[in-house]
Amino acid sequence: MNGSSPAPVPFATPAERERAMDAIRRQLDAGGVLAYPTETVYGLGGLPREDALARLAALKRRPPGKPFLLLVRDRSDTAALAWSPAAESLAEAFWPGPLTIVLDDRDERWPAGVRDPRGGVAVRVSPHPGVRAILEAAGGPITSTSANLPAEPPARSAEALAWLAQRPGPTPLVLDGGALAPGQPSTVVDCRGRPRILRAGAVPEEAVRRVLASVEPLFEARARRGGEEGTLGTTFNLLFVCTGNTCRSPTAEGIARSRLRERGWSHVAVSSAGVAAAVGAPATPEARQVAAAHGVDLSDHRARQLSRERVEWADLILAMSESHLDAVIQLGGAERADLVTAFLSPGGAARQVPDPLGGDEALYEDTFRTLREAIEAALDGLAPILSP
Repeated sequence: MNGSSPAPVPFATPAERERAMDAIRRQLDAGGVLAYPTETVYGLGGLPREDALARLAALKRRPPGKPFLLLVRDRSDTAALAWSPAAESLAEAFWPGPLTIVLDDRDERWPAGVRDPRGGVAVRVSPHPGVRAILEAAGGPITSTSANLPAEPPARSAEALAWLAQRPGPTPLVLDGGALAPGQPSTVVDCRGRPRILRAGAVPEEAVRRVLASVEPLFEARARRGGEEGTLGTTFNLLFVCTGNTCRSPTAEGIARSRLRERGWSHVAVSSAGVAAAVGAPATPEARQVAAAHGVDLSDHRARQLSRERVEWADLILAMSESHLDAVIQLGGAERADLVTAFLSPGGAARQVPDPLGGDEALYEDTFRTLREAIEAALDGLAPILSP
C-alpha cells in the first residue's frame, strides 16, 4: 500500500492549470497515472503506452481484453482510425462533448490496451479546460476511465479519490478541479459498420438517433443489395452540396432518393452537406412543406457539414453554386464535381441554383422544380453506367 498520498494539485482555474503543467508532464513521462476532472466525472489516465496502461489496469482491476478509451485533442489525433459518414456526423454534432465514438483501427496502430478484440478504439473530444490542458502537456491522446473501482459510484470530487492511496504501486497525481455537478458518463456509440449505442449517457439516445437518421439510408441501400451488414460500400455515391444544408441540397437529396427508388437503383447512395452548416439543424419549414407537396419527405433531415471525408466518399458531387464548387475543389473533389444543372445542357454553361432561404413559398417551389429537372437529367446522363 501507498499509505498517505500527496495532496491533490489545485487545477480549477487557468492559473492553477498552468502551474500544474510541469508536474503533469513529469507524471506522464514516467508512465504514471493522472486523476483529473472532465465534463462528466473524474477520470484516470495516462499515455497510451505499455507501462502506463499496465499501471492503469492494475489500479482499476481491469480485466484483460477490456480496453481504455482515448481522450483526443481533435480528429487529427485519430488519423489512423477508419471514419465512416456516421462517425463524422456524430463528431460534427456532439464534439467537443460527452460522446465516445468507437472506430476501427484497421492497421493496428494503437496498443492492445486501447484496442478491443475486434480492433475498435474508443475516442472522445472533451470540452473541459482541464482535459485540454492535460492533452497539451501530453502532446497527444491520453487514456481515460472513470476514477472508481468496479461497482462503485463515479467520483465527482478530488475527496472521493482517497481510495487511490490504498492501491499498490505508484500513487496517481490527483488534479483537483473542484466538485462536479451530478451527471451521466459519456454516451458510447460503436461506428464500425451500422452504428450501435453501446452505453446510454450524457448525450440522449434520441439526439444520437436523429443524427444517425441522416446516414441510415446508406445502410439500407447496401442491405437491399444483399451486401455485408454495416458496410457503406455502394456501386456509386452521389453527394449534393449547398451552403447550410437546410434548403437546396436536402431537397436535391430527397428528390434523388425518390427517383432512385422509382428506377430501382438501390446500388446508388445519396447524401448532402453544407459548406457552412449549422450541424443538426432541420430542413427549413418552407423546404419541408414544398417537398411534401411533391411526395418527398424531409422531416428527418439534419444538416451535415461538408468535409474531406464526405468528398472522398462521393463518386459524383453536384453543387448549387460556384462558391460551393470551389469548396469541394479545395477538399480534393475537383475531378468528381460539377454544378447540379450541368446535365441539363451537356457541353454548355451550367447555371447556379439561387438560395431560396428567406423567400416565399413560390421561390421554394421554383427551386424544387429546377432541382427535380436537373436531377432527372443527371440520372438520365448516368444511366449508361448505372442502370442495373
